This record gives sequence, structure tokens and C-alpha cells, in this order.
Amino acid sequence: MKTQHKIAIALVSLAAAALVAMYLMRRSPNDMHAGHAHHGGKELQTGITSFDVYSDDRSVHLLTLTNHAMAGGAMHQLLRYERQTQGRIVITSDVPTAAERIISKRSNDVQLAAQGERVLAMWQVAGTGFGGRGPMRFAESNDAGKTWRIFSGATAAERTDDQGFFDIAADATHGFHLVWLDAVGKGKGLRYARYDNGAWQKTQTIDNVTCQCCYNSLRLNARGEPIVLYRRAAPRDMAFATLTQQGWQTGESVDNFGWQVNACPHAGGGLSARSAQYTFAVTWTGEKSAQGTYFSRRDNAERLWKKRQRIGGASAKNPDISENGNALAVVWDEYEGDLRLVKTMLSANAGETWGGVRTLSTKNAAASLARIVPDGKTFRVFWSESKNNNLILRSAKL
Repeated sequence: MKTQHKIAIALVSLAAAALVAMYLMRRSPNDMHAGHAHHGGKELQTGITSFDVYSDDRSVHLLTLTNHAMAGGAMHQLLRYERQTQGRIVITSDVPTAAERIISKRSNDVQLAAQGERVLAMWQVAGTGFGGRGPMRFAESNDAGKTWRIFSGATAAERTDDQGFFDIAADATHGFHLVWLDAVGKGKGLRYARYDNGAWQKTQTIDNVTCQCCYNSLRLNARGEPIVLYRRAAPRDMAFATLTQQGWQTGESVDNFGWQVNACPHAGGGLSARSAQYTFAVTWTGEKSAQGTYFSRRDNAERLWKKRQRIGGASAKNPDISENGNALAVVWDEYEGDLRLVKTMLSANAGETWGGVRTLSTKNAAASLARIVPDGKTFRVFWSESKNNNLILRSAKL
């Protein structure tokens, strides 16, 4: 680590709502303050402006971006990697980022993926694109996140245009798959590239014209094929694509509301495809008669999205979904009074029926954009809370 200081972390059991322990972990200066016990999960870190979490079935991997205002108006940015195995932090390291301003933030987050000893992290820097957005940047580790090296990206080095709203996934051969939005053609489109053996393969276009600024979800299905959930331009519904030996197969509408709007809603969705029989998705629509979040299930044999079910109320948004064995879990946030709260529910039968809704976040802070991954025999949820102009990263085990 570059510099160090101590932080206390409070652990809370959601089931028993009892304080169980506090322990110390190493952090860079000013990253954190002492955590306190809450009924809204662990308080992991303050000042987090972006994060991503990834599970490779053996470990949970966390990537966080922290911004610190310095004297004279300068900004100190720290990208931090953490690996947890069986609930224990086993590796923590700083990811090198070079002298460029990172602009990644919630809903256009930093990203990571891991398989075995290999880990890939990525972020977006300032550039000449809309809103000052710029190109992607990458770092990789071949020793489980202990050391890192910055390497060239999937696009030409001289490009400074907007290349954002990306996602990555690792495959069983230690290759990495990447999707992102950029404006190589007449409008924003969805691109794909694979990184393997130290080199990027040729970029492919999945869809030439998409929504301009909704985040995408990339996964590998049970056959190891890359699949992606993204928002179309017209209608502005969520779409599904699969990379087969015949190339990218597109044209499937997931929620199929026919939502016509000439604006970007800044809302993506969640995707899970561990089952050979089904693919699961959670999406959001702004269609006036149906606004809200929905669970959908695809019959993979028939290649049809058959089941659609509302999740939460009309204000429910920012969903994610995960599988673990026969269990299925969804998370989202929605208003209760003046604040948005993170909620979850579980299914034991592929989404045919669902258990009761549980609130995960604290009742006195605005919470949003939860992410969920498998962790052991259950799930781990991470989300952002905002209180007194301070962003707090929290986590809970279901």
C-alpha cells in the first residue's frame, strides 16, 4: 500500500439485528472514518463515488473509487481493490491510474472481473465526449490483485471521445469480455471486445444505435457465451443479445413495453444466466402506464421472454439480480416517504413465487444502486447511501 491508517468497521447481523464485532483494516489516509453499528448493514467506507463488485464463486472482489478534495482545490483520487474469501479480507491493494482525472460515478461505475489469479479493473477518464466524458482505462493483475500494471485499451490510444457505461466478465479460460457505448458511427452504439493472452481481439458492433447513457449488463451464460442486457433507442425498451458461433444474435426485447421517448433515462438493469434452462433479468421502464421495475424470465430452449412481473411500487428503480444454486435474489431502490431505500426479496423456484420484501438500507439516509453477487451459499449486497453530503458504502449478507 502507498500509505496506511486504521479504520474500525462495524458488523451487523441483519437476522438478529445485534452488534457482533469490530475489527481493524488497513486503508490509505482519509479514506474512511470509524464505522458504527446500524441495522442497515455494515458501513464499509465513506467518500466512495463509484464501486463494482464481482464474484467468481471462490471470492468476492470489490473495486472502489474515492475522491478527496485537497488544499487549493486539487482532487486526490484512489482506486482500491479488495478480495474477500469466506468472509475474510485476504488482499487489499491500490490500483495505479496514471495522472488522469477519473470521472466514473454511480450508474457509470468503475468495473472489475476476476478468474483465479487474474483480475481486470477499468475506469473512465475525462475527455472530449458529451459531459466531458472520455476513454476507458485498464489495469490487470496476474497475482490475485497483489500487484497491477496499466495496459492499453480496446480502442485506439489517441481517441478521447466518450467510451462509457461499460461492463466486463471473465471466462473459464481466463479471458475477459467487454461491452461499452461509443459514437464511432452516426450515433451511440454498443461495442464488444475480448481480451486474451495480453491482446484485444477486433472490436465488434452489437447494435449500431442504442440509448446514449444507460449502463449495460454483461454476463456469460451456462454455455460460456457472452450475453448482454442493454437499452435500445427506439423503442426505449431493454434488449437482449447473445454471441454465438454465428455472431451476435440480437432482436429480443426483454420487457417489451414499446416505450417511445427521445431522452435517456439513465437506467439499466440486471442480468443472470447460471441456469441452462432460464435467463433472468430485471429492468426499468418509464412507460407512463407501467412505470417501474420488472422481473423477466427467458426460456432458453424457446428463446422467448415469457414471464414478466412487477417488482416494488411505481418508484422502484435501479434493479439487480443474482442466482446461487436454486435461489434467486433481486435488489432495487424505491421511495419510502422522502428517501429512497434499498430492498430485496428472494425466490426458491426460478421466480415463480417470491418471499416477502426486506429493507436493507438505513431508514434515515437516501440509498440507491445496489449490486448483488453470490457469496458462499447465500448472497452479498452492496449499495450507496447519502447522508449529510457524504457517500457511504454499505454491505449486507442475505
